[in-house]
Amino acid sequence: MKTAIYSLNGGVGKTTLANRLASVNQRPLVSLDTQDGGSIDLAKSAPDNAILDCAPKREHGMSVVESTDHLIFILKDVNIINVEHYFFIVRDELLVLKTINPNLSVFMQFAYNYQAQSVQGKRIQELAKKIISSLSFVEFGLPPYLKNE
Repeated sequence: MKTAIYSLNGGVGKTTLANRLASVNQRPLVSLDTQDGGSIDLAKSAPDNAILDCAPKREHGMSVVESTDHLIFILKDVNIINVEHYFFIVRDELLVLKTINPNLSVFMQFAYNYQAQSVQGKRIQELAKKIISSLSFVEFGLPPYLKNE
């Protein structure tokens, strides 16, 4: 099954995670990001077990869910101006993606950062879980068929 990795934001470790998951799970990595020499057009022709590395562009998210039922969505969790507003935007974006592909399952990951263990970092992550976990098609963590070690 193709698994896409996507975020609304750049600099959240999307490509790093894609490379790691492809390597550890011995799956082909297909870059859809033009900055890395890829193209969104490769999503449909990618092998069935590919890891798809999407650009942080809304149209990429909407396009890639037409080619896969599994999306790993990386949340930004530092330097957010209005934290609650950001997570509601993410929730609304996920609802749009689910409308495009009713079979979509989303697996949420937090961007790797050094504040995760801080009091503020934990509060931000708990708020995200509270707002986003109300969606029945969303889980926090990786898909069970992928290893990250």
